[in-house]
Amino acid sequence: MRREPLIKQADGWHIIADNTYIDDVMTFYEDKFAVIFSPTAQFGSGGVSHFGANPLGDKVKHSRNGRGLHYTDGAMVDMWQWKASRGGLLGEVDDMFIGPPTEPTPDQASQLQRYQGGYWGDPGDTPYTYNFKLYRPSEYKEGDPVEILRLPKDYQAINKAMGKWNPEPGGSVEEGSRWWMFLDETAPYSKEEDAKIPVGTIIPAVLITGKHEGDRYDVKCAAHWADGHWTMVASRALDTGSKYDQPFLPGRDLYIWVAVFDHTQTRHTRHPRPVRLSVEE
Repeated sequence: MRREPLIKQADGWHIIADNTYIDDVMTFYEDKFAVIFSPTAQFGSGGVSHFGANPLGDKVKHSRNGRGLHYTDGAMVDMWQWKASRGGLLGEVDDMFIGPPTEPTPDQASQLQRYQGGYWGDPGDTPYTYNFKLYRPSEYKEGDPVEILRLPKDYQAINKAMGKWNPEPGGSVEEGSRWWMFLDETAPYSKEEDAKIPVGTIIPAVLITGKHEGDRYDVKCAAHWADGHWTMVASRALDTGSKYDQPFLPGRDLYIWVAVFDHTQTRHTRHPRPVRLSVEE
């Protein structure tokens, strides 16, 4: 549930996590579940997996963690990604896609923002954002304070919603704990308001910002944690009409790969052979 929380220390706010700015957090991060639907059974999860520090050559310097990128040679692979603290317990599954590699923006090329090859969210407003300033990996040293963007209007109410802090990475949290803040529960950062919050206070680093409009919100879900496991039920129209989604049609096979992220950002389970999906009349 706890995706890179923030703690106030004497010298400012710090991220409670490792490897934030190289997109490789393996300590305090939310659980995630992903499934992709591909029209091809090509090796490498439908041909989307390209490993190494620089799979696109000179097109972009490299992925920030140096482990590869997801993209295709032209096919459109449908991807659903459930994220525990970024809408997953609010009934949302992030509707995404993997397609041909996009041209990096200047901020992506300079590594200020993460470049993801051809893996992006469907069109629509972004449902969440970080609550701290972006830095290039070369600009940030692990343990440095960060500049946060917004403060809770009532940090005590936010702390109550979070529940008791568990210092173990990946450790359990209290049932019903909420590790995000809605935008209207926060205000823009100011030194005056910051001074009212005591050292040692922990707040979520996830801001739920979206209006829940557009293709990105085609998939809905219900999820529950019990006995050491997540149970999730997701639903979507058989054919959304979107070019970013694969339709589920009789007589047309799709190939499925699933991935589980155990409180980790990008290191997930994988399997080499797909599950074939057939829809009957």
